[in-house]
Amino acid sequence: MRALFAPLLLLGFLWMARWWILAAFAIAVLSAALWWLSNRMADRDDVERAQRAELAARADVQHAQVLAGDDRGVYGEYRPAQGFTGQP
Repeated sequence: MRALFAPLLLLGFLWMARWWILAAFAIAVLSAALWWLSNRMADRDDVERAQRAELAARADVQHAQVLAGDDRGVYGEYRPAQGFTGQP
């Protein structure tokens, strides 16, 4: 009978404190979810920042080409069809 006393006492304590245990578990899960979400948003911001930097660098190159009189600065990678003048 003595061998059952400690496990029953532990079960009784766990049963009495079940709401505290559940609340602690919920807080831990929410904290982990918020940490994961904040890391995902930071990664997305880094990607967006890199894309903007790439776009700005390409714009600087095209601006320098326009100043040098090069048509590639106006049209970039999308050159007009051969013989197209743009006039109606």
